[in-house]
Amino acid sequence: MHVAARFALLLGAASALGCHGAARLAHAPPDPALGTLEAKGTSLPELGDDLAYARAVFAGDDGAAPPAHARSGGPRRVFLTAFSAASAPRVSTALAPTLAEAIARSAQALRAQAKTSARLTLDVVTAGAAVSSSPSLDDLGASGFAMACPDARLGFVLPGELVTRALVTDDDDGDPEVDRARFDALWTQRLAGSRDGCRASRVSTRAVLEGARGDAVPLARGRGPLLDARAIDAATLRARVRLGADYLARALGDDGRFVYLYDPRTDASVDDDYNVIRHAGATDALFEAYDELRAPAHLAAGERALGWLDAHLATAGDAGADEQLAYLPSETNALSPIGGTGLALVAFAKHAAVTGSTRHLARMRAMGRFLVGQLSPEGQFRPYLPGGAPRKSSWVLYYHGEAMLGLARLYAVDRDARWLDALARAARWRLRTPYEHPRDRGRDYWLALSLAELARVTGDTAFAARAATIADASMREWEQDEAAADERDLSSMPRASPTATLSEALAAWAGLARHLGLDDRRALDHARRALRFVLFAQLDDDGVYAARAPAKALGGVHGDPWSDVVRIDDVQHAMMAMLGLLRAERAGAAGGG
Repeated sequence: MHVAARFALLLGAASALGCHGAARLAHAPPDPALGTLEAKGTSLPELGDDLAYARAVFAGDDGAAPPAHARSGGPRRVFLTAFSAASAPRVSTALAPTLAEAIARSAQALRAQAKTSARLTLDVVTAGAAVSSSPSLDDLGASGFAMACPDARLGFVLPGELVTRALVTDDDDGDPEVDRARFDALWTQRLAGSRDGCRASRVSTRAVLEGARGDAVPLARGRGPLLDARAIDAATLRARVRLGADYLARALGDDGRFVYLYDPRTDASVDDDYNVIRHAGATDALFEAYDELRAPAHLAAGERALGWLDAHLATAGDAGADEQLAYLPSETNALSPIGGTGLALVAFAKHAAVTGSTRHLARMRAMGRFLVGQLSPEGQFRPYLPGGAPRKSSWVLYYHGEAMLGLARLYAVDRDARWLDALARAARWRLRTPYEHPRDRGRDYWLALSLAELARVTGDTAFAARAATIADASMREWEQDEAAADERDLSSMPRASPTATLSEALAAWAGLARHLGLDDRRALDHARRALRFVLFAQLDDDGVYAARAPAKALGGVHGDPWSDVVRIDDVQHAMMAMLGLLRAERAGAAGGG
């Protein structure tokens, strides 16, 4: 079985947020060490009361009154975890005659290990089934694993620890798989001794987190719940854009270079595979945020990042003002300078738009000349092959659209007809030329953004028609992705960046549709529904509970649902999707076109 399919099966084995786990695991006899298993799920308010009781005891109030529902019901097994900045999570577990007593014992044991400022999560065991003593991948996922011994020792891995302990990784194809070595090491360490006579079980729990606002947040796979699409209002979008922009500003060094990859779980930074094209996109996102929020820190960070980008542009041709070319070089792909220069132009043009400054105009024109020079008479962008450069020219879907968008944004601040003529020529080539992969015709989101702007300027219905085709294909594909998404199955959850670019493209089409007098509501509805999964991927005040440095991780976006690793382009795309929906709905409310 393919790893992704196997992982989907494994994660769908039991629900951490209801009675599904109990129903699916009920076929095997339960282990007494797991306590009384629920016939129905405990309600979220009850779990919230249980967690509040755990907090009181953890803080030293051994006389706190337990919730009434927790005082009876038979023996229960609970796990209590404390998450603190700058230290590894601490976990305690207890089996006691009642749920209240199990919580109290676990909280008392935990307070000797962790600071009272720690954030708590509570896992209450709801289901269990015997498995072999050497668990296979099918034993893991939505459920966790426990090995109980006659002397009361317990080795375990909780369902949420697949994420919070980084027990899920990518295989060679980028699909999720369980890191067996790390998984086995964790439960074996907790077992702390021989497994002779011990019994292994697959375990399902209901988990809840102490929310940043004093509420109880249900957890599945270590993540909080998806937002209701109707709750994504303008205030939410602006707040989330601010989180993303603040993250990018913090991730920017004094030299103007971003921390390219960051792992909140370990507070480790990785930037040995730095991507200058994504640097350009992140720079643009800072200026876009400044345009919306007018926070001076975002502008200052953007200008610092733009300075780094400017210093890494290469030049060619004569040094005369009307002859020199500027481009973003690449050592690996002769087509990269096309997309990279286009996205750099987007960043420079946005800076000019929000500041009114023309100090970079000569540089922008040099980039425009480079793109025009690489455009064939038919309208195809050709690879750039300077002397001594590699001859590899790998097709990448979005380079053509990025170059087009750069020309569109250059034309918006520098009304030179050659930029518009080149843009239209490139668009017509793309409209009449089949894609290398036919499915890409409906996924070319960068082209959609460019066509939305070009159609407004030229009034050419062919450009609008293709934008409509991309939007329609995107909505159909999103409906399939949304139907397949399962909050209990992280492998089926849409990834942040492609979902964000889809949402942004739909918002752009909605604006064009309104401009043409067409109904934009279906596109906006799909953009909003897609954005739920983007916001799910962003680390808000609750999402950073397991981060080693929560304030540093805040606002980051994990590209994969099973990973906390944050990359700058995941943040950039998320911000642009939020801004796209915010602006499209604002324009609609104002009757704009």
